[in-house]
Amino acid sequence: MNNKAILCINQIRRYFDLNKANIKVLESISFNICLGEFIYIYGPSGSGKSTLLHLIAALDEPTSGDISFNEKSIFKDMNKIEQANFRREIIGFVFQSNHLLPDFTALQNVALPLILQGISKKQALRKASEHLSKFNLNDRILFKPSELAKGEQQRVGIARALITNPQIILADEPSGSLDYQNREQLKDIFLELRDDFKKEKSFIIVSHDRTFENIATKVYELRNGILVDN
Repeated sequence: MNNKAILCINQIRRYFDLNKANIKVLESISFNICLGEFIYIYGPSGSGKSTLLHLIAALDEPTSGDISFNEKSIFKDMNKIEQANFRREIIGFVFQSNHLLPDFTALQNVALPLILQGISKKQALRKASEHLSKFNLNDRILFKPSELAKGEQQRVGIARALITNPQIILADEPSGSLDYQNREQLKDIFLELRDDFKKEKSFIIVSHDRTFENIATKVYELRNGILVDN
């Protein structure tokens, strides 16, 4: 594993003003992520896990503190266009609810990020087809999300997150809507991804339970907005 941190979270705080009340969601969060690490953060619903991932992906800005990628501040040194490029090129995001486009097939959903990067539709669809076969979905490529089981939808979401070859994979409650069997299958998928890409990618998974704890290289608990090292 490369011991140099590629992502540094430094004293992040995130407060929200709600009905004239100052709601403290994250309080002085600091940790580093090295290439090849698989970080697992668990905590109850409402503990700030999704907010933390949104900050890392520059989908939201911290109240104070900073996040840097390869020693470049995401919020101080990057403009909006550079932040968008960072999300598109460096970050792969797996959502609990998949966020798959309902009118697109699995193949089209996975190909879309490549098309948005300027790759030809023909090449993007070919690469997406090859990618989906790695997730045992080659017989589901022309199915729309509503025609797929929940476990299959989640695999399509993971395939889409990985199709652009990002360095950092963020997964927000990826097993939240799955039953036990599908959670175990999903854990096996992430274990295989961890081992296949241990020199190329870093993973941060957040969840309300401890499903992925035994395959992580680092485990944290997010409790009352504070990150506790386990």
